[in-house]
Amino acid sequence: MTAPPSQPRGTDPVRGIRRAADPAGAGADQRRDREVVLRVDPADPCLAGHFPGQPILPGVLLLDALAVALRPVPPARLVLEAVKFTAPVRPGQVVALRWSETAPGRASFHAEADGNRVLAGRATWRAAAADPLP
Repeated sequence: MTAPPSQPRGTDPVRGIRRAADPAGAGADQRRDREVVLRVDPADPCLAGHFPGQPILPGVLLLDALAVALRPVPPARLVLEAVKFTAPVRPGQVVALRWSETAPGRASFHAEADGNRVLAGRATWRAAAADPLP
C-alpha cells in the first residue's frame, strides 16, 4: 500500500501506509474529512508470499492504516471492538477507509475497494494508560 508517488521497493510497508494515511502530517484534517484513500502498489514487498499466485493485502496492514487515520487527539488507546474482513484487497486496487463517530470516543468504520466493501467494524478510544501495552 503506498502514498503517491510510490513507496520504494524494500521499504517498510507499514511506514508506507502511515505516510499514506497521514500525508504531509495532516492528521487533524484527515480526521475531519473522515476518509483516507490508499492505493495498493502491485510492486509492494508486503504482497510477496501473501499468497503466491494470488496476492492479497495482509489485513493487519489495512487495520494499521485505519488505526493511524483514527488516532485521537489527545492520544488515547484505540480498541477495535469488532472487525470483519468481507473481501480481499488485491494489488492495484484503491481502498477508501471511511469512519464516523457514533458517540464520544466511539466510531464505526468500513473500507471499500472498487465499490465492494472489504472491511467493517467498530472502535473505541480509551484514556492512554500510564503503562505501555505488553
